[in-house]
Amino acid sequence: MLIRSNVQNVRPGGEITMERYTVVLGSLVLIFLLWVGVAQGNDNSDRDLKAQSPLQTIQQMNDKMTDHAIRTSRWHIYARDNDPHTMTKRSLAEFVQQYQEQLSMFDWAKVEEESENEVWEGVRTDINQTVTEKVTLTTIRVAEDDYRTYLTYNASMLPVYHKDNQGFSMLFENVQSPEWLSHAEFFVRAEGVLPSSDTTDVEQWGLDITESFSANVVESLEEPSFVSISAYAPFLGSNLETKGEPMNLQIALRKNEQGLGGETTVTIGTPIITAEY
Repeated sequence: MLIRSNVQNVRPGGEITMERYTVVLGSLVLIFLLWVGVAQGNDNSDRDLKAQSPLQTIQQMNDKMTDHAIRTSRWHIYARDNDPHTMTKRSLAEFVQQYQEQLSMFDWAKVEEESENEVWEGVRTDINQTVTEKVTLTTIRVAEDDYRTYLTYNASMLPVYHKDNQGFSMLFENVQSPEWLSHAEFFVRAEGVLPSSDTTDVEQWGLDITESFSANVVESLEEPSFVSISAYAPFLGSNLETKGEPMNLQIALRKNEQGLGGETTVTIGTPIITAEY
C-alpha cells in the first residue's frame, strides 16, 4: 500500500543558501522532560541513532536537507495516544479538569460536543510566533457509565535562521510533561523547497535523499512532476508494514511547472508523511 500525500507549494523569501538553519523550538514544553535524558552528542552518524527521539530526528532531517541544498520551510511533530482503559463519568470529569490544570499554559476551549462525547482543545503560540502547539483531549462514551480518552499533541514550527549560529539548537522550558507522551506514537514531518535553478529530475532527487538516510526503498510512485518514495531506515526505530516489509520513511517531491523558475517542494516524514489529524 503506497501512502501518498500532496505536497504544499511553499515559497519562502530570500536566496537559497547552503548555510544551516537553526530551528529554535522555544516553546516545545511538552517534550522536554520526555527526552531530557537522551544523549545529544555531536556525532550524528547512523550507527549512533538508535531509538532516537523526535527532536533527534528533526536534527538529522535538518542536516540531510541542508546537505541537499533544501531550504527548510516548516517542521511538524505529531503524537497520539488512544487509552483503552475506561473510567466513570465522574472520574472523567476529574481527569479533564486535572489535565487542563496541568497544561494551564494552553488556552483551552470545548470545540465539539455530541452525544456525551466531547473534544477539548488547548492552543499555545510562542512569543516570537514561530511555534504553535495544540493539544486535544477527546472523551468517548463507550457504555452507560464508561468513557475513554483520545489524546493528541501537534507542534508546527518555522525555522529561524541566525547568521552567527550555524548549529541546530533547541530551547525548552522546564515544565511537567504529560505521562502519556512517554509511550506515545510520534510522527515527524519536514517541509522545504529545492533551488529553482536545479535541473535534476524529481525521481533522482528522491533517490539521492533516500540514500542519504541509508534507507532501502520499499516502493515508489513516479509521475512527470511528482515522486513519492516509501523506504526503511533501521535507525529510525518504529515502523509500519507495507507489502509485507517494514517502512518508516517517506519522501515526496513535487515540481511546480507553472511559469519560469518553478520551485520543487520537498516533504520528508517518519514513519509516514501525515497532515494534522
